[in-house]
Amino acid sequence: MNTSYMEDLRLLKSTFSLGNEATVVADAIAEAIPKRKIRLLDVGIGEGQASFQAMDSLVSRGWEVHLTGIDLYISQRVWKRSTANTSLLKADFLSFPATETFDAVVATQSL
Repeated sequence: MNTSYMEDLRLLKSTFSLGNEATVVADAIAEAIPKRKIRLLDVGIGEGQASFQAMDSLVSRGWEVHLTGIDLYISQRVWKRSTANTSLLKADFLSFPATETFDAVVATQSL
């Protein structure tokens, strides 16, 4: 991975509060989608902290969440955190097959 890209990404992420981001995502989904099994797509999942926090928040409120994350770079932390309710794809979003449907799509830290 390009060193300057990683440095730029680190600097960008330092400006965000992941807790607030996760709360915004979880609250928006909770307000818009009735409690049931949902499919969440994170375009540019990267380190995945906000998506996993949002997923955990929704699960604690009664949703069953399947998270799909796509990114050119997926950290080892994300691979280790993934469960049976997580699908990860290391790829460019433009190459993502449009064969699946999702209830919500987030791309909060995508460059």
